[in-house]
Amino acid sequence: MSTKEPRSKNKAEKKRLVIVRHAHRDKPMGHSGDNGISKKGTKQTKGVTRLYEERFGDVKPVIYSSPKLRCIETVEPLAEKKNAKLTISDLLDEAGPDESPEDFVKKVREFANQWKKHESEIVIACTHGDWIPTFFYEILGTSIDLKKGGWAELELEDGKPKLSWIVQEPEIV
Repeated sequence: MSTKEPRSKNKAEKKRLVIVRHAHRDKPMGHSGDNGISKKGTKQTKGVTRLYEERFGDVKPVIYSSPKLRCIETVEPLAEKKNAKLTISDLLDEAGPDESPEDFVKKVREFANQWKKHESEIVIACTHGDWIPTFFYEILGTSIDLKKGGWAELELEDGKPKLSWIVQEPEIV
């Protein structure tokens, strides 16, 4: 299956947000530790980088990551390849044990609002399995899950977000 779509003549017509779920993590500290990615996760990051290049070519993205190591390690190779700054954002962190559901939704909404106002053509956000369905429910009214290393793309047209692309498992070459 091809991951390419016809590009518009004026790429700046569309503003995109790419949500990436962190790659498979190493678990020496169990699920509660701030684990980095596993060997499988390293392969998934290559798939994410390759998919970005297929979809957007030389366009330099703005990249945000949850502060968790597994998220940082998922998008770091892409940031290095595109010479893009990787910014850590607490708004992309998973729900904390002392965080109320209302506060969690509030930070998800805050990130969505920041993206809508962002000037960049492409923003990438690497986050977690609890954050992603909450985000999609808040912004689109439907819950969408992504597998580890998965990718979902939104376009903002006329101020309204719409889902334009999902890849649950980017190919690993």
